[in-house]
Amino acid sequence: MKSTTKKMFAFLLSVIMVLAMTVTAFAADEGTGTTKRTTANLNITRSENAPNATFKAYKVMSAKQVGEDLFTYTVEDAFKPFFENGANGYTLNGDNEILKDGKAVTDDGEWANTNNTTAADLAAKLEKFAIQAGITAMNVPANDLPIGYYVVSETATADKAQVSSKPVLVNLVKDVNITPKDSKTTLEKNILEGDAETPVKENTASVGDEIKYEVTTSIPTYAANVDKTKLVFKLTDTFTRLDYQKNLEIYVGDDGQKLEKDTDYKMTKETDREFVAELTADAILAYQGKTLTLKYTAKLAEDAVIGSEGNPNDIHLEYTNNPNQENYTGTLDDKVKTYTYGFKIRKVDKNDETKDMAGAKFGIYDSTGKELGIYTYGENGTIEKAEGLIISDVTGNYATITGLKEGSYTIKELQAPNGYSILENDVVVTIEDVKTADGKLSGKGKLTLTQGSTSSDAVVEVNQSAGTASVDLVVKIFNVKGISLPETGAKTAMYCLFGGAALIVLGGFYFGLEKLFSRKRQ
Repeated sequence: MKSTTKKMFAFLLSVIMVLAMTVTAFAADEGTGTTKRTTANLNITRSENAPNATFKAYKVMSAKQVGEDLFTYTVEDAFKPFFENGANGYTLNGDNEILKDGKAVTDDGEWANTNNTTAADLAAKLEKFAIQAGITAMNVPANDLPIGYYVVSETATADKAQVSSKPVLVNLVKDVNITPKDSKTTLEKNILEGDAETPVKENTASVGDEIKYEVTTSIPTYAANVDKTKLVFKLTDTFTRLDYQKNLEIYVGDDGQKLEKDTDYKMTKETDREFVAELTADAILAYQGKTLTLKYTAKLAEDAVIGSEGNPNDIHLEYTNNPNQENYTGTLDDKVKTYTYGFKIRKVDKNDETKDMAGAKFGIYDSTGKELGIYTYGENGTIEKAEGLIISDVTGNYATITGLKEGSYTIKELQAPNGYSILENDVVVTIEDVKTADGKLSGKGKLTLTQGSTSSDAVVEVNQSAGTASVDLVVKIFNVKGISLPETGAKTAMYCLFGGAALIVLGGFYFGLEKLFSRKRQ
């Protein structure tokens, strides 16, 4: 009996010792040991669209470790009003769990670190509340932050050219890395050239030609609860020496849905030289993330600049970059340019270059035979009448022909000078732009002159240098008085303009056949 009692006592003693050891083990798990976590690191991998973006974080809840991967949370005083009365759609229960529609959303510790739609909505509302309440934020990324829930938001991109990433909610109870995604808004403007409507950045045109434009851009994306009053998407187009035809059409998406004026967008300004088109907030939200296409035309105006300055057309986009930041808008710009050319004409006598040929009448025609201008010399040798859009100026015995695109133009004598026979062979002037090394238009011209079957071997490149030309060319065309002979005519001096000033081409070669002579009228 004594032996049995001793054995039971020994057994009970061993049980007590095991229980004592178990209690000790549980106490260690409660976080009383050295493994208790109080801080963690928040790392940020920046978007390639905004490598220099900056971020801030608001601490919404403090966390306390109570077991292995078990934490309790306490709302920071500054954010307690956010959860009161459910005004923002979220409340707290007695355990400080976040509720939406009466259901806890924080059961899963990783929910805040994912693309959970509820987490995204809560983050956006918390950020907005923090900004309005003036709650102090801390700069991130950062190490050794007190553990808890944080709202992380982007404060600025490198140049405001991108749309800032949406705010995110982070459960920082261990080291966390987040990768915010900035969305990239684009803007591109092109001229649609020719029947094929090939998109180009520059072209040549004659005065009065209608030029087709196309602008493509993309509408940013925003949080679902964005403040609509902060949304801006405004396009401003400025025409320089181009007359806008007030025919803007806007299309959205791959299917090319046409937007409605005054419903989807408003023309806040529309003149011959500028328009401002603004999307409504409802349209921005309805079509966010989609491509926008603008189509319209303008005519090259009579005041178009000749030469390398060109006639630009600029598009400017202003859009909301971060609706939670005051006066935070992004801007983009793009430009296209149209060049045009010109030359001068003067009619003189072969034997006396100071003598002007009275009574001559000339017509200028394009390669299709379309009449571009008519000018007539009076009895005193000066031009007394000039008609046509391209004849920009008449000074004495000079007719200034401007606003011509690349191509060939025919100068035809319609009426001979008094006492002279009419030219049998027209003069053809061919204008070609001198391309830059990378193949772009320069606005500087090449001029080739041809009469009949004879073409000059002199191709003149007119370069702008302080308003003067570097090369001269004289074209002499012979005539005889009284009767018409082959290859006869009046002497003509031709000048070429490629710039804002009259750049004169004076230099020389001779057209003629074997028998070129003068006769007295019988």
